[in-house]
Amino acid sequence: LIKQYLDPPNICRLKVVYGSTIQQNPHQFNIKQLHHSRIDKIMFPQEYLEKQFNFIFDYTQENLPSDNAWIKLITDWQQNRKNIQLTSINSQMTLDELIFYYIDGGNYLKIYDKRKSNDIQIYVLNEIEREIFLSCLDIISYNDLHNRLEISENDLKTILTDFEKNGLVYTENNYYLSLPLSYKTSSQIYLQNDELLPNSINPPEITI
Repeated sequence: LIKQYLDPPNICRLKVVYGSTIQQNPHQFNIKQLHHSRIDKIMFPQEYLEKQFNFIFDYTQENLPSDNAWIKLITDWQQNRKNIQLTSINSQMTLDELIFYYIDGGNYLKIYDKRKSNDIQIYVLNEIEREIFLSCLDIISYNDLHNRLEISENDLKTILTDFEKNGLVYTENNYYLSLPLSYKTSSQIYLQNDELLPNSINPPEITI
């Protein structure tokens, strides 16, 4: 639910430092052989390298990992973020760079969800749903939410369940928090001018 709020991490190859526990006990860490780093081979003659004075080592693994699913997860994440940034650059619209945000229309509210680049959604909240959603901008308990709003308990539970199902709120121990971020610019501009709203992919509008 929250990975698109974060920049994707980079995959970094481990370097073994001289004097470290890994360098002194390589076989305990799936290391078959330590060898000189490429930069050291360029900088120093062989007679110096043979003295094993270098500070950083590369290595060869004994057993290669069979499951690289986490590598694919990160590379897909990186590519998705790159595509979003390119779209924003090409269109010259800030909105195209945003991932998960809402625009408040006063008596209704639109949520733009681009967390899945191949399945972009627009959620349209009516007046009651809007009030519940905005009440969850700060962490709030179910009891406080129910006491604040003039809505039946059954309707409140149904709407909150729909919000949670669509990943619009995070819930834990009967506390709720809205996940989309506010686009803090004049709502009137972005609600009256369709050219400023994301329209390059024409995602479906969903009424909860």
